[in-house]
Amino acid sequence: MQQMIELEKKNAIETAAEVMEHRQNPRYSFSSDVEVIDIQSDTKIIGRVTDIARRGCYVDTISPFPPGTLLVVKIKRGAQIFETQGSVVYSQVGLGMGFVLHRH
Repeated sequence: MQQMIELEKKNAIETAAEVMEHRQNPRYSFSSDVEVIDIQSDTKIIGRVTDIARRGCYVDTISPFPPGTLLVVKIKRGAQIFETQGSVVYSQVGLGMGFVLHRH
């Protein structure tokens, strides 16, 4: 069991490193509440955005969606709400997920 967990962590780290190598825009520290909804299942996750870029962000959450999941993203800061769609690029169980934001 421990070997499986270690393998999952290694794969998540390698996937995250690959994503970072392909980033075209810098990421910035940002802290805000976020509601992420799986479009297909209508499942909602509440999390915290910890960094953001022009085309994506990272959300801290214990139960992230798997890569490829299509999402509605609602970033809330004070009275302001930014809503868009996106898809999960990488996911780290127990930690969070990174996703790319889609243009409308």
